[in-house]
Amino acid sequence: MPKVGEQKSDIEDACSFSSDRSLVAIADGTSTSFLAGEWAKLLVAHFCLPNESSIADIHELWEKWLSPVQKKWRQHYL
Repeated sequence: MPKVGEQKSDIEDACSFSSDRSLVAIADGTSTSFLAGEWAKLLVAHFCLPNESSIADIHELWEKWLSPVQKKWRQHYL
C-alpha cells in the first residue's frame, strides 16, 4: 500500500520467490534513498536465485553473497 498522499508508483518495496517456491524475500525500500526500489528488487531477486548456499551460509558470509548484487548495481545504476 502506498503511504498517505503518495501513488502506487511511489512504492519502493520489493518481493520475490524462488522458482520452486521454497524461498520468499521481502525488502522494505528506503524511500528517501537513491533508487531505493531498484536496489530492493535486486536484493530480493538475488536472494531467490537457485544456489548451493544455505540460509546459514548466506548469514555467515553475507559480504560474499552481496558482492554480485553490488556489482550489478554499479553496472546498471551508477
